[in-house]
Amino acid sequence: MSCLFLQGHSHAEPAVRASLPKPGIVLTFDDSINIELWVKQIPLFEKYGAKVTFFIEKPDQLNAAQTKGLQQLKKAGHEIGCHGYRHIKALDAIENQGGDHYLKIEIDPAVAKLESLGFPPASFAYPMSNNNQNSDALIRKYFHHARTGTRPGHGKTLAESDEFFTPINTTAKKFCLPARSLDRSTEERLQKEIFPALERIKTRDEVIVFYDHAIISETSRKNHIRPEILELILVKVKEMDLAFYRMDDLP
Repeated sequence: MSCLFLQGHSHAEPAVRASLPKPGIVLTFDDSINIELWVKQIPLFEKYGAKVTFFIEKPDQLNAAQTKGLQQLKKAGHEIGCHGYRHIKALDAIENQGGDHYLKIEIDPAVAKLESLGFPPASFAYPMSNNNQNSDALIRKYFHHARTGTRPGHGKTLAESDEFFTPINTTAKKFCLPARSLDRSTEERLQKEIFPALERIKTRDEVIVFYDHAIISETSRKNHIRPEILELILVKVKEMDLAFYRMDDLP
């Protein structure tokens, strides 16, 4: 996985974008199956003034309740982004059938459907964090920013892994941002990994991106964060006077 650094404008980009006023975090959540669980947490986000980004895949398969849920999330100030039409691995599709075919089957219809539902996407999250510079270049004309996922390097903590951190005055040069998963986080992990990363962005004027899936207390699900753990993060961000950014808030 890699991210392409490019300058330029996409159709999703407003004419003028202000620089970020202060360091902060970008919270993102994936997969349409979780929409109902996200909607239940609107009051929690509102309590701390958190605006986040939700990435939607298979938009043509959304039912009426899910579409209503997205409308509620948008009305609450959250961003609705694109997670693909069929949630396929970009590199496999490009290698097997070419870049134009990948755009035709995965990006074009996803963008068109989201637009028709009233959610024109400005950002994209790669399914399974499957990307490289070639895929970044292909989708750059559709989106303002993209998100992938990765892990800290061997023997490094998150706070020591520079690839996760972007200075607030250079986000316009970074199309694809690596993100760290919050899935199955515990209080111990917050203290050892996540909070030190927040201390870093505070002292260095940076932005960091996180991703997750379901917001639910059920511990048997693989990809989820418990509401009480999420709230600890929201509390910490507010205590440190950091900002909450959506993907499309980034210059």
